[in-house]
Amino acid sequence: MAPGRRARHEPILDTAGMTKLLPDVLVPGATAIPDAMLRSLVLDGALVPIGPGYHPVDAPPTPSMRAAAIAPRIPPGLASRRPVVAGTSAAWVWGLQPRLEEPLAIIAQGERRMPAGDPPGLRLHRVRLGEGDVVVLAGLHVTSPLRTAIDLLRAEEADPGPIGRFLDEHRIEPGAVVESLLGRRRLPGRRRALVRAQLLLTR
Repeated sequence: MAPGRRARHEPILDTAGMTKLLPDVLVPGATAIPDAMLRSLVLDGALVPIGPGYHPVDAPPTPSMRAAAIAPRIPPGLASRRPVVAGTSAAWVWGLQPRLEEPLAIIAQGERRMPAGDPPGLRLHRVRLGEGDVVVLAGLHVTSPLRTAIDLLRAEEADPGPIGRFLDEHRIEPGAVVESLLGRRRLPGRRRALVRAQLLLTR
């Protein structure tokens, strides 16, 4: 073989060794690794999708990893509004929903007037959050498992079955959901959520 030429079967990248050096989540445009190298790692099976980003195939996805994957989507200009990932977007972060729906559901807090239009790829909501409704994952504010379950139960279409299993995984009793809903008298969809939460009590 002529000097400097590479055999066709020789891999361009040592993917097995490289994945051990990679961070848990890589998002195109938000990592120093060139997009061409990310695509090569995906084609080699070393990286698999996680929302808008990728993670090493040997690193099982976690809520913190999913949060890190969508964190670059939040524009810096929203920082003063203390944005919180909520609804179906939070359900995806917690692993309750298999696919990340678009646009991202974001609660904008604070007393300032809501922007005239939503930022690209986001849908802003003005919702009052209570104590314990928010946790921080990978630097991103996300509704807690309890609050996420409540928001899903009050949606027009909801399947209580997976939500009940989600509550079991996080060791949250359905009675705690009912109690929390009873204390949120002005929450839209509260009555609908109460009916579904009470059904979970009879499982």
